[in-house]
Amino acid sequence: MIAASRDLLPPLLHTHDKRGVHHLVLNQPGTFNALSEDMLTALQAALDAIAQDASARSWWCPRKARRFARATI
Repeated sequence: MIAASRDLLPPLLHTHDKRGVHHLVLNQPGTFNALSEDMLTALQAALDAIAQDASARSWWCPRKARRFARATI
């Protein structure tokens, strides 16, 4: 059996329901959902798509991983 590569996972899962609620789930638990360039690109694309959806009422981004990467400034 060949293990799936983390790189094959889409960085973001985007679904919506019939009420117009969009769900954005960060999907790279192996990197603690760090805000990589791929993740930021996927988030921007999803938000752009939501902005174009006339039936969209809201969006949310629930936590799927146990931990998130923290940014240090």
